[in-house]
Amino acid sequence: MIMIKPKSTYKTILLLLLISTFGHAYAQLQADDIIGIYKDESATKKIEIYKQQNKYFGKIIDCSTRGNVKVGDVLLFDFVYSTNCWDGYVYLPKRDLNLKAKILILKDRSLEIIAMKQVKKWVRIQ
Repeated sequence: MIMIKPKSTYKTILLLLLISTFGHAYAQLQADDIIGIYKDESATKKIEIYKQQNKYFGKIIDCSTRGNVKVGDVLLFDFVYSTNCWDGYVYLPKRDLNLKAKILILKDRSLEIIAMKQVKKWVRIQ
């Protein structure tokens, strides 16, 4: 004997499937989600992350400290998106050193920049 379920049950199941499918797709990051303006941990620098020929770069657009960095310096370069993270290089002006790095976007839209087992957090301001 075949039992036929009420239409409301099928509608509910279909609705739950649609919500879970679209909710998952929305939660996934897009490559350009990294584009924006951020403050570093000390709030002494503003860095603009931008796209150039399918790669992402970060340059200083405002700096309130003196020293090795100045407006226009590129600190992040050649970042490429790959499954919810970006891989590229970070420039450390104090050491005049380029390091491989990974960038992650957190739920609050801030960035975690990971290089040589150190993590820096940049807060999105725009």
